[in-house]
Amino acid sequence: MKNAKGTVDVVLVTFAVVVGVALERFLTDEHVFIRAEFEADMNRFWWLYALSFTALFCLAMRFLVGSDFHLRFTYVTNRRGPICFFTDLVFLVAFGVILVRAALSESPCEFMYGLIRFLVLSVIWDALEMFRTSARGERWCRIAHPKIKPEHAKPLIWFWLVIDLFQLAATYGLRYCDPQVGIRLGVFTSFSLLAVVYVLALFADLLFITSRDLPLPTP
Repeated sequence: MKNAKGTVDVVLVTFAVVVGVALERFLTDEHVFIRAEFEADMNRFWWLYALSFTALFCLAMRFLVGSDFHLRFTYVTNRRGPICFFTDLVFLVAFGVILVRAALSESPCEFMYGLIRFLVLSVIWDALEMFRTSARGERWCRIAHPKIKPEHAKPLIWFWLVIDLFQLAATYGLRYCDPQVGIRLGVFTSFSLLAVVYVLALFADLLFITSRDLPLPTP
């Protein structure tokens, strides 16, 4: 895609703003995790609030950094066509909507399921991207004179798929709902383990991305 750098920059800045809005609403909106459930012990409320923010922040950073890497490598360096770019743009919008909705959750259960929806969509994108890096997918995306073969990015796509599935399985297993619906782990145990999983996923993602020896354009 010609003249992609400016377009990619605009998309990334817009997505960064959406992520910022989600985190800002989570920190300031009074409807998040209705306090009435914790009136007897506000300390418990603030601990839950901190743990859930940690999980949300780590997930948002994973996809903000990953989107920056993917879009610059795929459309600025590798010059993939506009059809694939529009598809990625649709996914970014969907990611943003789900992230903001999760930030406005009114209960721990609703928050958990917001994260699950985000990760399900991510796994779908991973599968689509694996197809697009195949020989048939290259023709569909109309890559024009790539500087690097798309298959060089396959290890990263596989890694993202594995880590997304791991986060999805952990979030689903640790989901906290009403006792008759979810597993019988306490809400603080669930969210403590969830925060640990998300911090480790962010660390592993950053470590893997920074270890990739792929030529990226300078900003």
